Amino acid sequence: HYYYLSGAVMSEVDAFLTMQSLSREELRSRMLEEITHVGVERFHNEHMDLLAHFLKFQTAMERFRVGETADEDWKTVENLLDFMTDYVTKHFAAEEDFMKHHEDPKLMRHKNAHFHFERMLDSYKQAFMRRDHRTVLGLKYDLFGWFFDHINTVDAKYKRYVA
Repeated sequence: HYYYLSGAVMSEVDAFLTMQSLSREELRSRMLEEITHVGVERFHNEHMDLLAHFLKFQTAMERFRVGETADEDWKTVENLLDFMTDYVTKHFAAEEDFMKHHEDPKLMRHKNAHFHFERMLDSYKQAFMRRDHRTVLGLKYDLFGWFFDHINTVDAKYKRYVA
């Protein structure tokens, strides 16, 4: 899939996520260094909650990558997909309401990006239901790519309304 990742971004995400020598806490710390505070505390806190879920998911994805997938790893993917479904419904609606309130001229573009992310998530849910190992493995690139790219380049523009 890789809907949101250019080749360069995908390479960066892959390099970042395969830092084998980092502990979960070190990886979390490095990721926090890379995330821009978007200027709205609620959204920032929700982004940090999302990051915590991604880190749990990353451990399972490493086992997918090396072909040592266990039932608990599939459960981790299921939990993340369930969380993401709930997250996008609430978080995206709140962001869009915020943008509408501030009469942001890029609201429709932002809504479109959210729509495409939701479709991507639906596609991964279908792959999960089929236990499609290879497609589910690609989920890490799309999720982490979206996380870094969307938050740091699109959501970061909320700062202009709260500065």
